[in-house]
Parts: sequence; C-alpha cells; structure tokens
Amino acid sequence: MVNRPDEFERCMRSLGPLPRGVQWEVVEPAAEGLEAAEALNLGMSRLSSDWAVLVHQDVRFPKAWLPRFSGMLRTLSPAVALAGVYGCGSLGAFHGHIADPLSHRRSLVLPRECLTLDEVLIAVRIRSGLRFDPECPGFHCYGADISLQARATGASCVALDAPIAHLSSGTIDASYERAASWLRNKWRVPHPNAIPTPALLLRGAGTGPVPSLLHTLHRVVRAGSRRSAAARACRRGPLDCELCGLLVSR
Repeated sequence: MVNRPDEFERCMRSLGPLPRGVQWEVVEPAAEGLEAAEALNLGMSRLSSDWAVLVHQDVRFPKAWLPRFSGMLRTLSPAVALAGVYGCGSLGAFHGHIADPLSHRRSLVLPRECLTLDEVLIAVRIRSGLRFDPECPGFHCYGADISLQARATGASCVALDAPIAHLSSGTIDASYERAASWLRNKWRVPHPNAIPTPALLLRGAGTGPVPSLLHTLHRVVRAGSRRSAAARACRRGPLDCELCGLLVSR
C-alpha cells in the first residue's frame, strides 16, 4: 500500500532487481477510498503467484534479502498459511528479527510459530484462501486478525529469520484503539482475557486503562527487553550491523 511514492521508491531500491516471476503490485488506498484490509485484498486478487508478500512502504531490505526469504518460504510445511518477520507467541513472547528506530530485536530460535504476526511484513499463501477482514477499521490490527483467522482454520503462522529495517516505530493513537477494540470484540470468545500482538495496549478488566504503576512497570520491562535484545543482536556495535546501518542512513 502506497501513499508516499518517494518512500516507496526507496523501499524498492533497497530490495534490488526482481527475479523472473516476482513483481511489485501497488495499491493506493486513499485514491480508491479503501481501508487497509480492502486494499490488500484488492492487491492479492490481481496475483497468480503462490505467495503474496505484503510490506509497509517505509521498510528497507538488507542485501540478498529476497533470495533468503524466498528460500525460507519454499521450505515451509503446507500447513503454514502465513509467514512474517516479527510476531507474538500465545503467551506474549516476541519472535522474529527486526530493527526500528527504537531497537534491534532478534529471537534466538527461528523460525518460530506465532499467534499473531506484525503487519510490517506478512506473506500470505494464496491458495490458503485467507483474506483480510474488510470489517477491520483503518490501518491497524489487520495482521493480528488474519493470523487468528489462520489459527481458527488449523493453519500455522511463523516468524522467519529474514530481518528487515522498519523506519517507523509505530504510534498507538485513537485509530489504533478503534481497531484494537474491534479485534477484541471479534475474538472475545476464544481469547476472553487478552490477545498478544506485537503492538501492546494494556487495559484493565473494565473499559479504563490499567493502573499507572502497572503501566509504568510494563514500559520499563519492555525497554529492558529491547536493550538486551539489541545487545545480543549487535555485538559489533550498531554501525557495523547492516540492519542498524540502514536505520542510521535513512
């Protein structure tokens, strides 16, 4: 999905020349009056490939990323319907390998099955029949929803070790809260208490926010987790790390 052609042009350049049988398919949601889920479904409807790889326009790819990721897709079990680079397990643990302006995070064991995948990059196996729910409002939570759809059909979602750099760390705003509320209501029966996703929004048992002390503790724990993950992933220093270098040179 594109609303900034200049940003998308830099994304394409970072991926490099495409091999035969691989193509970019561009959808402009604003121009067509579409929400994210509708736009992505439209783009996939134009494809005849085995996989559709849906990626944010503000992503940068390291060298040789495409053959790495393509090779991993070919090794996946037919039971895997979705693959990404970052996600959450059923108990809330993060799995994947990604760099953003806040950190560089890498799981030690990959590939890893996830409950939900982050929208920054999701590969959908076309013949799985999975599509994004057009009822999902705005531009958040559609990745978590299609992941839960996959799980409900008995299919799997996995995070692969194919790192990318994402130039945005994301924003939790009113539009995110609206999509998160829709997601919670849709999946309330199988997940009555919480739905682990890469973007976390803490809420108490009622409708209000959790107590400030718990929220503060959560932020501290996440920050510490990010720092330790960055230390493990970037032992040579951030400027020597190809992913972090992509962020520094943005």
